[in-house]
Amino acid sequence: QELQHLKYHQSEPPIKSVNKIVPSSKFRQSAVRKPYHQSPLSPNQAQGQQSQIPSGHPKQPTLHQAPPPIHQYYHSNSLATLPDKVKKYAQPSTQQYGYVPYVVTEYHKNSSPNDNGSVRSGRSDSQKWLLQLSRLPGDCGVNTLRQIFTASGAKLQSVHLVDDDKTAVLRFPDQTALNSALDFVSKFKWRSKIVQDSPYLKNYDQQNVWQYQESTKWRAHHSKMAEAIERIPPRTDLVIEHGNRGYFIEKYNKQQGRQTNLRTKNQRMIRRIRIHVWA
Repeated sequence: QELQHLKYHQSEPPIKSVNKIVPSSKFRQSAVRKPYHQSPLSPNQAQGQQSQIPSGHPKQPTLHQAPPPIHQYYHSNSLATLPDKVKKYAQPSTQQYGYVPYVVTEYHKNSSPNDNGSVRSGRSDSQKWLLQLSRLPGDCGVNTLRQIFTASGAKLQSVHLVDDDKTAVLRFPDQTALNSALDFVSKFKWRSKIVQDSPYLKNYDQQNVWQYQESTKWRAHHSKMAEAIERIPPRTDLVIEHGNRGYFIEKYNKQQGRQTNLRTKNQRMIRRIRIHVWA
């Protein structure tokens, strides 16, 4: 009812217009007011002003600049122009500045073939009795395997476990011990097979190994190439000159990344694993 007795009044009158201040002719003709006309700068003056502006970021290398000379050792301050072939794969920071760290490894053709991960422990012609296990339980470690096979009566020489893949390689002293272990492991749901050799026999306990994927297998990087990948922080890129080959490395995190061959553009996933050993 109170709302019905309310009376609506007319809106307030509009604000009176204020006269615009127009400068007088005397002010225009006064000597105090001088007309300002910006004249174009000469090329020398423009270059001088640009040189006075402080640059917050380093200058980007131009395309005509040649990559730094090849060094025999690693230098953290060596840079190279980002190759156009891999520009779309680079991290955002690398794309922004246009250059990438550049490393040359100490690669010798006469050195041991560490690239394919087929380095053998001990004598190359020695007979090995090895049993490879896969699909191990998540809580299965080196000590667990040692205790299980020791309790079964099998004689173990060493256990080499890759916890990332839940894969292990067990070494026995002779054929009799290997056959006994193979018969014992048939009671479990693990996948087992006899192998002639394994690249993990050369690794020590708690050793980190960088690998690249080749088809369905993982092969170890050359030790010098792995050191270069390990040095760079995550979410960064790197160009590696390894022998007569060049690679563009993308490191996603501490354990994963990707490498691209600069000549063939062939890409392979890379990873870092840790080897657990009991011997």
